[in-house]
Amino acid sequence: MKEQLDCSSDNSSNSSKTLGPFSLTLNHGETFGIFDRHGNVTNCEESLQGVFFEGARHLSKYEFKVNGKDLLLLSSTVREDNDVLISDLTNEEFFLDGIKIPYGTIYVKRSKRIQNNQMLEKLRFYNYNRFSIKVICSLTVESDFRDVFELRGFVCDKKSCPISNRSTGDYLRLEAIGRDDVLRRTTTRCKNAQSRLTEDTITVELKISENEHTELSISTIFEQKTKGQKPKEENQSQRLGQHELPKFKSNNSHFDHWIKRSSVDLMALMAKYDDVLYPMAGVPWYNTPFGRDGIITAFQCLSFIPQISKSVLKYLAANQATGHEQHSDSHPGKIMHEMRKGELANIGALPFKKYYGAADSTFLFIWLLGLYCKRSGDIEFLDEVWGPFQKCLEWIDKYADQDGDGFYEYKKENPQGLDNQCWKDSFDSISHIDGELAMAPIAVVEVQAYAYKAMLAASYLFRLKSDEERAKLYDKKAKTLKQKVNEVFWMEEEEFFCLALDSHKKKCRVISSNGGHILATGVVEKNKAKKVVEKLFSPDMFSGWGIRTLSASEARFNPMSYHNGSIWPHDNSMIAYGLKRYGEIEKFNILTTSLFELSQEVNLSRLPELFCGFEREESESPTLYPVSCAPQAWAAGVVFLLVHSMLGLSVNGLEKKVTFNNPTLPEFLVYLRIDELRVEEGAFSFIIKRISNFESTVEVLKRARGWKVSINK
Repeated sequence: MKEQLDCSSDNSSNSSKTLGPFSLTLNHGETFGIFDRHGNVTNCEESLQGVFFEGARHLSKYEFKVNGKDLLLLSSTVREDNDVLISDLTNEEFFLDGIKIPYGTIYVKRSKRIQNNQMLEKLRFYNYNRFSIKVICSLTVESDFRDVFELRGFVCDKKSCPISNRSTGDYLRLEAIGRDDVLRRTTTRCKNAQSRLTEDTITVELKISENEHTELSISTIFEQKTKGQKPKEENQSQRLGQHELPKFKSNNSHFDHWIKRSSVDLMALMAKYDDVLYPMAGVPWYNTPFGRDGIITAFQCLSFIPQISKSVLKYLAANQATGHEQHSDSHPGKIMHEMRKGELANIGALPFKKYYGAADSTFLFIWLLGLYCKRSGDIEFLDEVWGPFQKCLEWIDKYADQDGDGFYEYKKENPQGLDNQCWKDSFDSISHIDGELAMAPIAVVEVQAYAYKAMLAASYLFRLKSDEERAKLYDKKAKTLKQKVNEVFWMEEEEFFCLALDSHKKKCRVISSNGGHILATGVVEKNKAKKVVEKLFSPDMFSGWGIRTLSASEARFNPMSYHNGSIWPHDNSMIAYGLKRYGEIEKFNILTTSLFELSQEVNLSRLPELFCGFEREESESPTLYPVSCAPQAWAAGVVFLLVHSMLGLSVNGLEKKVTFNNPTLPEFLVYLRIDELRVEEGAFSFIIKRISNFESTVEVLKRARGWKVSINK
């Protein structure tokens, strides 16, 4: 999905560090923490732990002990609202001042939350002994301020700066001036108890009467600033409110839990950039704005949370490329791939400070803009971004088709940039049938499909502006491109679309999920769609848990690879959307059910970025991918696109009309109720009830004033 470090290896293998099967994650905007189940940061063995802020690890150790010993774990979880990590702990047997403290007589409830640029923790101690006790608590804190790319294996020639430790008054402070002249600082304070401080440890002595309890409060603040810069004021309301979301209720409690988890993950991934909220791509590697990820996440959620689309479009328009720069792979009018604040990006060791190496983000921007305007009826916003929209079209005309053959290719200009600039952007994701890697410029099939949708969206937007001449021009361009895609990318023998065309216009004749992904755009001719669907559900593609990124029959297939045999939930949601679009209800239900069952098997019902593409075995869980992001934005968006597809939902803010096209529910849902689906004039509430595998009824319970409802079966 994202950048590799040296263009010579899959980014998934650049670091031996893993999140570990028992890691727990908290995140809010640009701050996230990965903890062990005790609530500590220990970085033992090969696990990646820490608290990160703006691309740097501000806590590399955060270890709490009682009387010099670790507490014993009873249980731990992240609360369903996703904002608090709770660890239930107790004591081993120990002696203190000659008094025996039996095992399991001290209970410690440890809860922590991350909010903006700080971590807040409470520890509540309960004494179940029949006598008073004294406990000595110690918290060891270390910061290495390492850039997240260094943790992934990137080696920078420029040496890092020393870290200074300072303990004074009631706080412990660690700070360093980075190679980019940014001061990074971590300040930990114990608020409600007398503490002793050394350079890396806070020690507190507590006295607890029999059958009584007491509490400790600890705060840690993370700061980054350049010389002379004042610490920025943190906005305390950086999340979309729950009131912005419709309320979902079904007969299936696990499905409801999956939607709730996905909702709170989306809320936590929203960070404030340039006065708009933008979904961070994923924790831990991609906790930063990405163009493609933000757009697809917004698309997945558009029917239910259109505010995300507006924010994404506004931010990307404001950061559109204005010139040609080799280092950032930019050309005028191009929509960015990613933006990072980390130390290595700041000093230019990596090109990702503001990077434009994506062949698809500009097309996706136009597609989303058309969809958002239809959904919201927000013509004033269209006026606001009309200039950036036209610059996107200029980029397409001047730069996107590098050889003038009518298709849209990519080739990096910066040697450190991305070899592959599509959603499968690991270095080895585009190959020929013999496994040989394709040479750039490369035209990938789904980029052509996105371009087709961009042309149709452009036509729609010009009609909104009463420019019929240009509307017809883009209608014609879309029609021509659709015809060419179906002629050139189609493999008659394989009855499927090839993955890409290489620099010599030779087909990459491999079976991949890309050929199913494009069903979501409608670019596939109807006489080919049935064949595509049959291939997607053949045993070499469909594992039982989902559709693989690459067929098991291909030379480069590896179920443990990043893009050559793994399974991506977001990719499957796009395929499912396409299946419903082409009327493949049975296959849509199969794929939707497999994703629902996946949500029952993974921790916290949180779909991961990807998982391994092994065949599903009876009574066995899916095999997880060790460095997969979780939470991750377009994985959290999956359930919303599935619900949208179940209902065949279309909300038209310009015509004041809600349409349900062939609404169907899979077998695990008897009914689904959605309340407070917001439009400008009010809100809708409705309930969908399943009649059969192929038919459901819709009852409208509440209707916005002046709006119509249409149900097409």
